Amino acid sequence: MTQSPEFARCLCARLGLDPARACLVWEAPAAEERGGLHPAYYASQRFLIESSGVDASRAGSNRDLDAEMRGWEAEFGEDVGMVREMVDLAMPHYRYLYERRFTM
Repeated sequence: MTQSPEFARCLCARLGLDPARACLVWEAPAAEERGGLHPAYYASQRFLIESSGVDASRAGSNRDLDAEMRGWEAEFGEDVGMVREMVDLAMPHYRYLYERRFTM
């Protein structure tokens, strides 16, 4: 339910934004635009950059973080240590926000 257009519009309304103006579909940037991005930024934001709308299949519910981490070495190569460190630093903030997440 949290990946639905209705949820996005409800969240907009709760934040005082116009739900009718919620952007749920957009045009993905062209390959030449993506080519100008820093490789680390592109790697960390790839799914968002290449998307053209909300994709419920990418929702983080019931994700296995250990399984995700095993795939990072292939994805990030020699930068995998830095990625793990950034995730470790971000986890307390994630947990704080997760405990206070919005539900309908």
